[in-house]
Amino acid sequence: MKTYLITIFSILISLSTTLSYSQNNLSIFNDFVGTKWIGHYQNSEDSNLVHIIKWKYDFDKQVVKEIKSVPEVDFYNETFYYLDYATNQIAYVSFMNRAMISKGTVTKNDGKLELKGKLFFNNGFQENKKTYEITKDEKLKDYFFRKSKDKWVQGHFIKYSLKKINP
Repeated sequence: MKTYLITIFSILISLSTTLSYSQNNLSIFNDFVGTKWIGHYQNSEDSNLVHIIKWKYDFDKQVVKEIKSVPEVDFYNETFYYLDYATNQIAYVSFMNRAMISKGTVTKNDGKLELKGKLFFNNGFQENKKTYEITKDEKLKDYFFRKSKDKWVQGHFIKYSLKKINP
């Protein structure tokens, strides 16, 4: 009887873990993967700068890769989204050619991807949050906020237009 209960308990734990992982999978990126977006800052003196974002699956769909560039100012950023099995959350890590790294977590709420994390640079770090939203008219809105003196301050708002590509 004891062996029977241990077996049932093990199956229930395994099933519970599997179900919770399936709720935190990379399918939240399905609307983004296979797309390319061209955009500009909104309401900024730098509105003429062209921002490009591409999304694709990598490593047999274990990772979503976002590649962002702003050619006019030689900015390049690669972000890798993945399921962090230790925390059972979707996490990200970004590497920028400006000697900065960003790490955090991702959720999807009301159709929007919400990133919360920290940007690390040579002298320290800064808390940030970002929201990606695809609108009904096929625009991508990118809102970025940074924490300054315990207050969230908008860093940028970029609006992108969709350019379809193959995943």
